[in-house]
Amino acid sequence: KFISGLGLLEKHNLSFDLQCAPIQLVDSAAAVFGQYPNLKVCIDHLGKPRKVLGDDKLPDGSINPNLIPNEEELRVWRKGMKDMAALPNVYVKISMLGYSL
Repeated sequence: KFISGLGLLEKHNLSFDLQCAPIQLVDSAAAVFGQYPNLKVCIDHLGKPRKVLGDDKLPDGSINPNLIPNEEELRVWRKGMKDMAALPNVYVKISMLGYSL
């Protein structure tokens, strides 16, 4: 039903706001949205590169002071964003920067 709903959005010239984890961009988003070239897709919150610096809190409950990015998390996010960027109908909403970084 989800996929047929995308077709209805496209038919009525509506858009879809995509909020998902970076791994979902890599695993399926580009394949799904590539099937609907006239559906405008907006990736919310920069594609949510959420865990780039690790968890917010350490196991002892203190704030994580990490400033070194997790290269694997960045690799997954970059791959997903690159796959989506290949689609001419995809846009990115620059929002929730404090959450993302």
